[in-house]
Amino acid sequence: MCTLYTQDEVMAYQATFKRAPPREAIVFIIGGTTFEEAKAVADWNERNPQMRVILGGTAVLNSAQFLGALGGGGGASYENGGHTAIDVR
Repeated sequence: MCTLYTQDEVMAYQATFKRAPPREAIVFIIGGTTFEEAKAVADWNERNPQMRVILGGTAVLNSAQFLGALGGGGGASYENGGHTAIDVR
């Protein structure tokens, strides 16, 4: 389903964020995230206290799993069927 907005609605939405930019952003990576990405997000959050990034993904991959997934070896395990969220403050 696609929602269409009028020009006035779009302009009002844009004006809202010019006055008050978002204070949180959620980054969800399908296929999994790595500890290095979590560290980068933690560093970002430390340097930018006005905006917090929350990192999530279908799995948390270590280096071997990441390289296996890149090579098509399917190194990531999704047996639990759940999702992972890391709050890196």
